[in-house]
Amino acid sequence: MPSFIGRIAARRLASSAAATSSSRLVIAKQLGRVSCPLQSSLPLLRAGFVRAYATPGRPKKTDTVATTQSTGRPRKTTAAAAGATKAPAKKAAAATKTKKAATATKSVKTKKKASPAPKPKKKELTEAQLAKKELLKIRLEKSELKKKALFTEPKALPSNPWMLYVTRQSAGTPVVGGMTAKMVTMAEEFKSLSHSEKEELQRVSDENKLKNAAAYKAWVESHKPEVIAEAQNARNLLKRKYDFPKANNSHRIQDDRQPKKSRSSWVFYFRARHGSGDYSNMSQQEALKAIAQEWKGLPTVDRQPFADLAAADLTRYKKQVEETLHREISPRR
Repeated sequence: MPSFIGRIAARRLASSAAATSSSRLVIAKQLGRVSCPLQSSLPLLRAGFVRAYATPGRPKKTDTVATTQSTGRPRKTTAAAAGATKAPAKKAAAATKTKKAATATKSVKTKKKASPAPKPKKKELTEAQLAKKELLKIRLEKSELKKKALFTEPKALPSNPWMLYVTRQSAGTPVVGGMTAKMVTMAEEFKSLSHSEKEELQRVSDENKLKNAAAYKAWVESHKPEVIAEAQNARNLLKRKYDFPKANNSHRIQDDRQPKKSRSSWVFYFRARHGSGDYSNMSQQEALKAIAQEWKGLPTVDRQPFADLAAADLTRYKKQVEETLHREISPRR
């Protein structure tokens, strides 16, 4: 049990607990637990009274150190607590600035994507440049048509006595005095040939005709019918648009495999009337005009048989085109 004086000191310390610091409370608790005799309690009471009533204001550093050592629980100072509080605040401010900068960057990128720079306008060509461009386009088209036209037929041998004689006389001999003079000289020589020499030229010419026909047929049949049809269309375009080649009959490919075009009702009527013999005393041109006048005044009932023949011929042509050329014909306009 504590002594009488110890209990009095403890009561006084308890009554003044609200006005004392944390260190004084610790000392009061320590005094309350003291269970020594009176002689051993006097020094503690003196020390308690000095510490309790000597400094009623802010505790001294020695008291704080003693209290910390006695309780064994370290406490942070005010400066350390303030530094610990400022550190998270700085980190939060830095994170906020980073987020704002990222948001500003994204908005700038979005604005740049939303409004792309306008494309530069194309420079207008001059008349000379346009003409050059058009000429280049024509050359390219003409070159492509020539490739499709298949101008690769075998070279024909001379097929008549005169051409054969000219070929023989011109082979290996240079032209002297111009080609015209040379042809005049060869024409006089050809007329003065003997009968046997002319017969020999005719025989060779006939053989050349057969050789030419066989070589041409082999060349045509070496290509598929659809390729020959495309080549013929290319030749027609070259002749119509560019007048190439200059020869009138060199653009036609002779191919018996190609489907023959369908005939109209007028063609059937003309053949029927011209073959009847009613216009045998007229020329071809006069007969054509007369039959055309008949066709214009012909009733629909009389035209029907020829219209049926034309429809049947059109069906035949469609079938041949599908089987041979593997395509469908375009409808007539």
